[in-house]
Order: sequence, then C-alpha cells, then structure tokens
Amino acid sequence: MLSERSSWIIAGGVIVAALILAVAIASSRGHLSAQPLGGSTVATASSLARTQVQDEVPQSGLRLALVSAKMMWTTARSYAAADASATGLVTVEPTLCYVAGDIPSSAQGPTCESGAGDISISVQPNGTTAWAAAEMSYSGTCFWIKDDATTGTTFGSGEPCTGSAALGASDTSWASP
Repeated sequence: MLSERSSWIIAGGVIVAALILAVAIASSRGHLSAQPLGGSTVATASSLARTQVQDEVPQSGLRLALVSAKMMWTTARSYAAADASATGLVTVEPTLCYVAGDIPSSAQGPTCESGAGDISISVQPNGTTAWAAAEMSYSGTCFWIKDDATTGTTFGSGEPCTGSAALGASDTSWASP
C-alpha cells in the first residue's frame, strides 16, 4: 500500500513527465506550440512517469539500507552483522523492512524479519568486506545494490529479487528508463 506521501510524489511525477513529454514532442517537430496533447500521448507520459517514480522508491530504500550497512562496517570493519536480524540493520535504520538474503523482496504485503515498511529489502552480507541487497519496485523491476569495501558500490537489476542474487550486481549505475 502506498503512503500518502508516495501518492503525492507519483501524482507530481506524472504531471511533470507529461509536461516534459509535451515539450519534447513539440521540440522534435521543430517548433513549440500550445497545442493540446492527444489522449494516447498523455497516457504514455503518465505511464512512463508512474514507472519512473515507482522505480525511484526502491532505489532510495536501497541507498538508505547501504548507508546503514556502511555505518555498521565503519564501526566493526565488517559487513557480517549488516543483516536482517534483530541485531542487524534495523538497529541503524528501523524504518525499512528487512528479510534474509535468500528470501525474495516483495512489494505485496511483505513480512519483515526486522524493521517496518511497505516493501521488503532482501539483504545479504558476504563475509566481512561485501554486502548486497535487492528490492522489488511496484513496477515489477527488481533493483540490486552491492558494496565491496575494497572495490566500491555497484548496481544492477534482475531475478531472483534476493540479496544473494544482488551479489552479482556489476554496473556503475542503475539503467535509466
């Protein structure tokens, strides 16, 4: 279930995307005009904006989870405790819903192992130097993030939507829509 704030963000994103698309279409025709957009153009813009906003929610959650994991790593010089347990990530950031790395993230009424939230984040520490997480978007895309204390942070998306699978993240950023 979307929070009231998320609903306002989605609505604002839809409006902005529709305006951007209208300007882009007019510009591609070589002129700008105040002509009304057809229904299918507005529907396409609305759909693209909705998907983009839906995808930004889990990306933000994953970044916040990563910051929490890095705080734990800084304290212990290990990612081993940055997990879904009651003594793990929830002690740093209790507003996120965490599940173990072999459990898929869910945007459909998640059951949190620890924490709270609308979408579960599947987290997987990998030894002392690596940590990964996956979160499912309301659009149906699973986003991955991985941090290695020696090589840095990488991103990805794919299936299954688990922290264990997110250990395979290897891109320098999430792909743009």
